[in-house]
Amino acid sequence: MALPAPPRLSKYTTANGLSVEALNPPRDYKVDYVGYDDTEIHVEFKGLMEPFDIHDPDHSPLAKRTTEEQHAGAGMGSGYGGHFDLTGHFQGTLKFRGIEYEVDCIETMDHSWGNRAEIFVPTMGWSHAHFGKDLAIKWINHWDPTKSVDQQQRLAHGYVMENGQVYGLTDLQLTTHRIGAVIHSVEFTATDKRGEKFHAHGMAEVGGPWICYVASLVYAAQCRWTLDDGRVGYGLASEITSLQALTRAHGRRWTKSSARISA
Repeated sequence: MALPAPPRLSKYTTANGLSVEALNPPRDYKVDYVGYDDTEIHVEFKGLMEPFDIHDPDHSPLAKRTTEEQHAGAGMGSGYGGHFDLTGHFQGTLKFRGIEYEVDCIETMDHSWGNRAEIFVPTMGWSHAHFGKDLAIKWINHWDPTKSVDQQQRLAHGYVMENGQVYGLTDLQLTTHRIGAVIHSVEFTATDKRGEKFHAHGMAEVGGPWICYVASLVYAAQCRWTLDDGRVGYGLASEITSLQALTRAHGRRWTKSSARISA
């Protein structure tokens, strides 16, 4: 935020130490970052699939036709007027406060283009579970925090990547347990267009809040996922809501009439 736009997005370096190069757009990228407190990251990302376009009916069974329907069904409204998700392989190094770690993992990135609301960003979820190069499950979901826990979420778009092939999701049963805004466990059953079902339970191992857009809050939890067949994977469970919605839900004004004092 508040950085000058680079002359081109295929290869650029920002004033705060980030460099990105599209090696084979839109699948492969090189990312370098030199930050503060002796922290750096140097990785290459190689896509394991073609980018999944949520508005392409050949990709997502829930793709819509009109712009209005696309925005309503995207998860983030007009912010996902154009959006793709891409699972791939990260390799490189991370130096965190002077200690260097090898990076070799499967992860999912995304790219979106569209007008994001400055206030009242739609509540939504963006999550994934990776079980190696041969299996990954990715979803975007609508989220209504005013409903009971087992009825809050429904599928917007998603896919299963299995053995190099990608199958759009047709259904998602999702339950997220939280302490306030803090995600501590997630359970899902995802059904793809083949009719294949994948059921997994995720436990958050680490997480934290992230204010990534103006007037919005993301809570992100790194989960350890266990499938019914015993396979273990890792991935992100994240939820976004606007600060305005949080204020409506939790804002209180202290008055004398609301105070109870006992002798």
